[in-house]
Order: sequence, then C-alpha cells, then structure tokens
Amino acid sequence: MTQSSGPSAPNATTDFSHTLFHNDLSALPLGSLSSHIHTDAAAAFHVPAMDPTWPEEGSFRIIERGLGKYIEAIGASAATENRLLIAGDSGWKDYRLRAVVTPLSFDGAGATGGICGIVARYRDFMNYVALVLDRDGQLKLLERRDGRFDVLASSPLEFCLGQSLTLTLTFCGTRAHGTAGPYTGATHVHGSVHLASGRVGYVSDVPARFGPVTVECSEAEAAALASAKANSAQIIARTRSRFPKMRLERTVPLRGLASGRNIRLADVNGDGRLEIIAAQSSSAVAQKFSMTRLTCLSVLDLDGKLLWQAGVPNDNAATTHEPDQLPFQTHDLYGDGGRVVVCVFGYDVQIRDGRSGKVLFSAATPDMQKTPVGLDFKEVTSSFGAPWGDESLNMNVAALAFCDTHGSGRRHEIIVKDDFHHLAVLDALSSPALLPVIRHRGNHGSYPWIGDCDGDGREEILAGCSLLDDTGRSAWSLPLGANPTSVAILDPLNAGGENRRLLICAGGQFYMLNSAGLSAPLAPAQIPQATGNGAQRLSVARFRADLPGLQILTQNGGSGAGLTQLYDASGKRLWSREFMQCGSGKPVNWTGRTEELFVHAFAQGSGLVNGFGDVVVEAPDAKYFVDVATAFLPDGRDALLAWDREQLSIYVPDDILKTPAYKPVRPPAENTSWYAAMTSTPPGW
Repeated sequence: MTQSSGPSAPNATTDFSHTLFHNDLSALPLGSLSSHIHTDAAAAFHVPAMDPTWPEEGSFRIIERGLGKYIEAIGASAATENRLLIAGDSGWKDYRLRAVVTPLSFDGAGATGGICGIVARYRDFMNYVALVLDRDGQLKLLERRDGRFDVLASSPLEFCLGQSLTLTLTFCGTRAHGTAGPYTGATHVHGSVHLASGRVGYVSDVPARFGPVTVECSEAEAAALASAKANSAQIIARTRSRFPKMRLERTVPLRGLASGRNIRLADVNGDGRLEIIAAQSSSAVAQKFSMTRLTCLSVLDLDGKLLWQAGVPNDNAATTHEPDQLPFQTHDLYGDGGRVVVCVFGYDVQIRDGRSGKVLFSAATPDMQKTPVGLDFKEVTSSFGAPWGDESLNMNVAALAFCDTHGSGRRHEIIVKDDFHHLAVLDALSSPALLPVIRHRGNHGSYPWIGDCDGDGREEILAGCSLLDDTGRSAWSLPLGANPTSVAILDPLNAGGENRRLLICAGGQFYMLNSAGLSAPLAPAQIPQATGNGAQRLSVARFRADLPGLQILTQNGGSGAGLTQLYDASGKRLWSREFMQCGSGKPVNWTGRTEELFVHAFAQGSGLVNGFGDVVVEAPDAKYFVDVATAFLPDGRDALLAWDREQLSIYVPDDILKTPAYKPVRPPAENTSWYAAMTSTPPGW
C-alpha cells in the first residue's frame, strides 16, 4: 500500500477544457431515487443493484437544501456494492471527475465497511475505482476487482460529520490521482489501476450526501471518444442488419389470470394447436379457501378464449402477488401422447385431464416428518427458508418436475419440492396413485437438475448441493454453506463423459468443478475457489461458433441492473456486461444458425444479445416478464413471449413471414432437446 499525503504533480493532463458530463441535480424530482423508479430526468443515473434488506422506497433520495438539490444515501449497509449510483459512458478513459461529498454518519456500517465517496472507471458493480472517505479518518484510493477491494493508496484527512468536501479523481492511462478537502490544502493520493475505462458515480455504505457531479477531459480525448462511439454504432448497425427483427405475431388478453412468470405454452388438449396455461396466486383467495400458493389455473387458446379453469380466480390485482414459480406443469405423463396438467392446490397434488381439466388422480403432499437429514446439512441450511422443525407438516410444494429413476424410458415420476429443504419423488403409475418413492431433506436450492449421470438408464437428481442416486440416497454432497440457486451437470466440450463438470451458483458465486472426482462428500476446505461471482442463474449453450464446445452464461438477480458474464468451456471468463435491468438469459434459436442468442429483457436497450455481449435484436416494447417458446415455428426456431398482467405478446423473427402458409406449430410432445437439457431451468421446471 502506498502512502501519499503532500501535493504532487498530477499524473494526468491538465487540459480539462471539455465537459463530458455535468449534472447539477436540479432536474431530479424530490423523493426516492431507486432502481424501480426511473423518470426522464433521472435517466442519467442508475442503481446497479440493491440490498433486499433496504427500505422499499429505495437506496437514495433527492432532497433540497438551500438553493440546490442533493442526493442522499439512506441508512447503512455492509454490502458496499449495493450502494452505488452510476452515470456516464463505459468508453470514457482519461478524464477528471469532481463531486461534493458530505459524510453524515458512520454508525451501523459493517466490519469491513464505513466509506463514502466517488466512483470512476466503473465497469460493473464488481469492478471499479473509488476515492472514498473512510471512518478511520483516511482518504483512500481503492480498486475493486472481481468483488475484492485493493487499497492502492491512503492518507490521513481531517474531516468531521456534516462537513462537505470536494473529491477529485483524475486518470491518465494507468495512473490515478485523487484529492479531497476544502478548496485549499487538499490531501492527495496516487496509484496505478488496472481498469482502463468506465463510467462514474457515487458510492456509500453509510448515510452520506452527494452534490453536483462534473466530468471533464481534453478536447483531443473528447474527439477520440466521439469517433470511437460513432465507429461502434456503425459496427452494431451492421451486425444487427444480419439478424431478423422481432415481429409481433399476436397478442392474447390475460385479464390478470397469470401471476408473475407463471405461464406455459403446450398443446394440452390434443387439437394440434398451442394453448396457454396461466397460474394465479391470490393471498385473499388462499386465506379464504385454505390454499397455499396456487389459487387458480386457467387454460386459454391463442385467441384468449377460456377453455377450462380450476381453483378460484381473483380479478382484484391488489390481492394477487407475483411469485417466481407456482406448482404446475404439463407433461405426457403416461406415454400415450396425451398431455395432463399436474398441479398442487393447497396440500393436494392433482393430475388433471388436459382436455377438460377434470381431476384424474389426487393425493396429499408428502409427509416429511420421518425423513432423516444429514449432519452436514442441518447447520448450513438452517438460515434458508422455513426453520428446521416444519418437517411435521405436509410439504408446502413450491415447484414440480418429472423424472425417471426406475429406468422405464419415460418420465412417469413427479418431483415435488418446497422452497429449500424438502424434496420427494411420487410414482404416477403406483396404486394407489402418487405414492412417494423417494424422500430427501437438505439444501435443495431453487431448481434441481435431472439426468442420467452414470449411464445406467436411471436418472439421478442434483438437488442443490446433493446428488441423489436413483434410490434416493445421497451419492455425494458439497457443504457450501450457501443457497444453491442454479445447478447442472454437463460436458461443456461435448467430448465425452470424462469431461463432465459440475456447475453451481450458490451465495452469488459461480463454481465449475470436475464432477468425476466427486464420489464422496468434500470438506469445506477441499472445495475449489469459485470461478466467478455476481452469479445467481446460469444458462449453457453454443453462444459463440468461434469457440470450442459450449459457453456458460451467468446472471445476477436483484432489483437493479443485471450483471451478465460469459465463460468458455474451461471456465475462463470471456466478458462481463452490466445491463440497465436484470434479465432472463435463456438461449434462443432465432436464426437457425449454429450459435444461439440469449434473451435479456424487454425494455429500452435490451432484447436479444449475442455471444459478444451486444444487443443485436432490439425489443420493440417494454414488458416485465419474458420467456422462450421453443420450436414454435415450422422450421424449428423459437418465438419470444412477453407479458404483463393484462396481455401476452408473441414475437417471431420477421423473416418467417416470408414462408408460404406460415402458422405456428405445436412443440414436440416432450421437450427433450439438447437446448432444454442445457438451460438453467431443467426440463419440466
């Protein structure tokens, strides 16, 4: 660490005659400025991510003091990356950033926190340079790389709470020069940085107030930036011209019958056309009729006509909520070519006829009270979901899928799981129906992965950090001590079983492990270091035709902007991008060519993204929920679904309309394609 206190010759050009960016904050509306609220006046700023423990009104607020407006960071947070407010252009390189910062309190900060200041060379919320006031009375120049802070330089600085200080951060190549203090007698720090370019902003994990921000550079630098931006725009325009645009195929009224992401497309009645299965969750209906999650299930045709309905619909949007998943799926459960709808109302598992909605079989959800739990999981999972002790109740099913642990060649078994701890496999062919053949308790995460790992024709279940064999015994487990949000076992090189890898997103970390050696539980000290961080979901596909094998795409969740990272088959990170909002990340066969795109979101600046991180097909309008309809078109290409409470829109590539007698086709009876097996959501989830 370098100590620097006296004034030195600045490590940058002194020509700052061009103003790249200036915001005096006067146009910002008073009140909350959060990742949920973006007015035109506030569009210059965005919140990269938000700590979910913060107040719902957001991380920052706009206040008025004297003749001007200021931005205040609300409360204290130990997670510094969640207290960022960012503006500007990712291509900015050599510039000077100036802003006024006023520390208000250092109470409540975490053990490693207690800072407020300015941010520059910002790439994403895991990588940036910061000049901060620390609660230890130091001015510090920091560089955050892959989530870890390095202190490049520090110097004592006399300041007090409520005192406004001018912070300046200047860059020239790899050299950074920071100053802080009143207009005279400023304190200086110098350091060498790795990040070559990026945006600017504020950072704070304690209450602080921020004033107007200004970014300046030389005229030559401004001209170079303008030229680079124009060249980049031309390249993107040429790239986009090679991809079909989105064309609206149809809109379907939903009338509030779908809560959140809970929509499926399938031919459930055997008429050769697709139907929409929409699930609703209403707290008022659940309380009145003793239900839990799913309260209404509706089947509509593609014109919006209601074909059948189960449960109790609720037209009052104020009493419905938007869960990520509800327990319902469609499947050819009996191998006779006819789809059924499997769903859970309250504590009742139901198999319904796809044509009429009539209940064919039903049974109570499994009683898990006598199911043992391994000592390696009891401690590490106690903080996730409901506390241990809920095992005396029937399972409150959150999601379900289908598997074949018997080796029959068909998925006749139903996996049911609750939020975190309990999982069971029900035999749909047993008599009486739906008897549990496997019960397991552990840290199951969000979406178990299903597949035949040992080649014996019987499927295993990767339930979070435990691999369950076809008898339900735990073959091995990883005590990561964090909630696994996305898991998969596959061979990224497609070269043979010996190249299989275990992919896990847990605790925001991405792990890529060699699954061949996981024949016994590993101690925490034996678990390899995470491949990357900022990851909660993963998708695997051939996003780049110029690289061997498959690529792994990871994305973070949260309420703010979305961090997307792409890794090659060896686990090497190729790039990272921070979009203005979180996205889906699901692969899309949009062109029929070898490489696939992925859908990010339907909002300004989003759409379909290629393997280089560029938006190559822009979304035509804003919709909150997005999904992929696989093999929707006659040539096997996919369509996109985008919807809100009131309406579903279906988009197709515009070149498909050149096909004579074009009409949508039904997908395969069972989606067992390579695409479905490789995505973050396993087949059937």
